Amino acid sequence: MFQADSSTIGRALYANNGAATRLLLDLPSGAGKDVYYFTGLGNGSVLFSNSDDTAGRELWISRGTTGSTRLLRDVNTGVAASNPGSAWDLAVRPGGGTAYTSRYQRIGGLVLFAATTAGQGREFWVSAGTSGNTRILKDHMPGTASGVGAGPAEFIFSNGAFAIYTVRDSVRGNSLWATNGTPSGTRFLKTLTESRAPQPFGILGNRILFSQVNRQELWITDGTVAGTKMLIHFSNFQAIQNVSRVKGTTYALFSAYTPTTGKELWITDGTVAGTRLLKDINAGAADSLPGSYYRITEYGNDGAYFKIGDRVLFPATNAAGGRELWATRGTAASTLPFTQLGVGVNGAEFYEFTTLNNRLYFAADVAEGSTRVIRPFVTAGTATSTRKLSTSLRVSGRMVSLPNGVVFVGDDPSGNHRLWRTGIIAGSQVAVSPILAKFASIQNVEIPSPDGVNAPCPVN
Repeated sequence: MFQADSSTIGRALYANNGAATRLLLDLPSGAGKDVYYFTGLGNGSVLFSNSDDTAGRELWISRGTTGSTRLLRDVNTGVAASNPGSAWDLAVRPGGGTAYTSRYQRIGGLVLFAATTAGQGREFWVSAGTSGNTRILKDHMPGTASGVGAGPAEFIFSNGAFAIYTVRDSVRGNSLWATNGTPSGTRFLKTLTESRAPQPFGILGNRILFSQVNRQELWITDGTVAGTKMLIHFSNFQAIQNVSRVKGTTYALFSAYTPTTGKELWITDGTVAGTRLLKDINAGAADSLPGSYYRITEYGNDGAYFKIGDRVLFPATNAAGGRELWATRGTAASTLPFTQLGVGVNGAEFYEFTTLNNRLYFAADVAEGSTRVIRPFVTAGTATSTRKLSTSLRVSGRMVSLPNGVVFVGDDPSGNHRLWRTGIIAGSQVAVSPILAKFASIQNVEIPSPDGVNAPCPVN
């Protein structure tokens, strides 16, 4: 699903299954009328935030058809908005303006989100996709006071089995909590000493990694008080930059700063003894910035680490080759570059990433003659498998994976803006949408295809 503008009807909500694009909902124009936070329930339904003149900004649902796209529940009854999800994320986009980041998180067949009501303030809610089962999770500040956003910054992150979130609680004060989406499975983890959200965050097996104390401490939790522990403390402010969310490994990667090494690649196995510098990729005090990248249409620096085969791939910079893709098996000796997309020390800049069938698809800004152009690429993690997929299409927006290929927002040589589907063969791109403009919030979620088979669908 995605929002875009067309020359005929203006702003609208669309769905695409990798083969065709269909209109779901005509949207009003004007500031604050965007749709965002698309999150699949795993059963073909997608929840998202939308605004109309009757209910304000509320929780909506769709199954990928016009008839199924509707208001799910007016959480804050009447025209007053509940603003499900979050307020503005004030991160600055590379091209200017501000960006939204999704504050809907899925736990099994539930979606967890913050919402505001007149009687209970702003608290966390859950929904399984019906009006009746959309309910408040816990009223941390009974009465009209808000538990969410009143103390620590509004924050929530899920590993699929449980989520952690921050609130101001009437008993515990500013605190970190864990939940499986049920009231009985919601528990206090630790007191917070700062208002900053405990990000960046990552995944290691069935546990969640998060930061504390101005990103100087890396912590791990299994959702219990006893299993919530600090792994390492750095002396410098905002030392921890990003953390991997890779499943199927016995370790997690993260970027951390020290005065002697700069921002470099670290590793943890979830123990204090196993949390250490993996490799000083850009030797000395210079930064290699492992895992950092920019999205084309919104700010993104949330950890570009991807497991392909038995290695984890990520972008990094060194003095010899500039910024390229690297791979590791979790040892210093196996941490090596495998691409040379740039010339000499100039390297490339990376923007979009997605995976499909054990391959990594990405967008990279590379030199073509005297200019630099963002092109689509694919790799299986080796130099010989890394190829540019098009020399005519310019990637101009999000890139997402579907069962039948990877879809991305791209411009043809005439500057026409639409969705394209690509496989692993160079020049195999097919247009799968009409010419549109101002694509927004595209991500892959589950929406049933016309034959009734669930298929991920790009959404913004």
